[in-house]
Amino acid sequence: MAEYFVYCNYKQKKAVIHEASCPECKPHAGTPTDYWSGPYNTIDRARNYSFGALKQDISGCPKCTPIGKIKNPLSMDSFIGKEYDK
Repeated sequence: MAEYFVYCNYKQKKAVIHEASCPECKPHAGTPTDYWSGPYNTIDRARNYSFGALKQDISGCPKCTPIGKIKNPLSMDSFIGKEYDK
């Protein structure tokens, strides 16, 4: 069974799902504006993590996980309460 990692970029609000065996998958190489999450034992779990991390641009790596682009169903402000709007 394959394992998956999610590359997340804070600044661009994007996530890319990679299979652990992909040469582009570098889960121990992060910077101040990006990070890797995982491993996840299914693509669905990796995708759901991306939703919860509020990434807008979610896709699979075209080399290892060709699932295309996915629209996040969660609102990007879904965790901001009205008390913060004052």
